Order: sequence, then structure tokens, then C-alpha cells
Amino acid sequence: MTGVRLTAEWLSGAHPYLTFQWPLATEPPTPEELAEHRNDPEVRLRDAVEAAPESRQFAALAHLAELLADRFRLGGFPVVRNVLADLASGRRAGAQRVGELAERLVAPLAQEVFHDDEEDGEENSADDLSFEQDPARQRMQAGIALQIAARGPKGAALTALDIPMVFDAYHHAGLALGDDWPAARETLRQILSATVA
Repeated sequence: MTGVRLTAEWLSGAHPYLTFQWPLATEPPTPEELAEHRNDPEVRLRDAVEAAPESRQFAALAHLAELLADRFRLGGFPVVRNVLADLASGRRAGAQRVGELAERLVAPLAQEVFHDDEEDGEENSADDLSFEQDPARQRMQAGIALQIAARGPKGAALTALDIPMVFDAYHHAGLALGDDWPAARETLRQILSATVA
């Protein structure tokens, strides 16, 4: 946590990002380090995302979106219902829908988080929940995951510059789901690896 307050204006803006390829070290990894890296559950999910055909990627994103909408009671937002239908049909959200998600889902969820912070004051008691366990923050992370997932998988028609890395949806879902993420991640990996389209 950085302590920086995210405003609706900031959330709706475009932001640059960097990606790095592992490993960054100047020496090649040992076989043991490489095996450990390849067996990491997040790496296995990323590999499954990259290897899956677009139809499987849409199926995984649709499953993830449905899981997040149900778990965090986001189905009451009309824009979420539209995204669920789009992903289930293998359609990407357009720029207008992505903007609606930012304005009508992510910004209100962020306001819940920061409104709660303002009510609590700056003091942190021992009874405070950790960042990872705060239900309002988890719900906001679910909203961010949905916003990214709505753009659909990176396909032949899209470049890395057109959409954030689709894996960011999975990352934010993991932050939202906390202890439930490992089981969800494995289910998603199975959906991505399925041979039936």
C-alpha cells in the first residue's frame, strides 16, 4: 500500500506501465531455480493463458467475471451484467463500456474504500483488518479485475498497447479473492487448458 489516494479522475485516466521478463539477473538461472519458477502456480496460470486459444481465454474470463460478480455482489451494477453477457458470448467490451466500468463500477467501489478510510481517521488500531482482508478493498479489486477482463483476451486484432495485459485481470482477482484464490486459479487453469472449445 502506498498511501496515495486514488481519485475518480485518476482512475479514469490512462497510465503507463512497464513489464519485465524474468529473470532480470545477468547470470542464467540454475536448473533448480528455473524448475521452481516454472512450477509457481502464477507462472503456470500465465503459461496457460498464453497457450490457450481465444475461445478458452474468453471462457476463463467469463468464469472469473461470474465468480467475482457473485462473490462480491456486483451483479446489481447494470454495466456488470452487460460485461458478463459479453464475455459469455466471446465479445470484447468497447471503449465506451470500459469507460462505463471505470465510472459506474470502479470509481464508486474506490469511493467506498476511501470513504471508510476517512471515517476511521488516520489512527490504525490493532483490530483493523489488513489491506488484504478489508472487504471494501477486496470488492474494489474485484471491480478492477472485471474492468480489465471486459476487454477480453489479447487476440490477433489487438496488440499489447491496445489493452493491458490480460493477466492483470487475474492478478486483481487474486487480490480480491485472497485465501480463495488458489482454488479459483486452479479452476481457471483447467478451463484454459481444456481441449474442448
